[in-house]
Amino acid sequence: MYSFFSNLKKCRDNNELFPKIEVIIANFILDNHKIIPDLSIKELAQRCNTSTSTISRFCKRINGSDFKTLKRSEEHTSELQ
Repeated sequence: MYSFFSNLKKCRDNNELFPKIEVIIANFILDNHKIIPDLSIKELAQRCNTSTSTISRFCKRINGSDFKTLKRSEEHTSELQ
């Protein structure tokens, strides 16, 4: 979980090293992390003005897994707060 947030922050802080859409997705997740567990991949894609395929690739690159795993990470983090 720590590496997931670390990777999101790295994407946001080093935005010149990442594709623009990945920075947008990372910013959205970091700014709206409490609602991520309630969103579908389609809803997240719509809010970031991208496709579900792009969200899937982003999750694989940042989290090393799929969108469901990202949601579980967010759920767990929200429970801790």
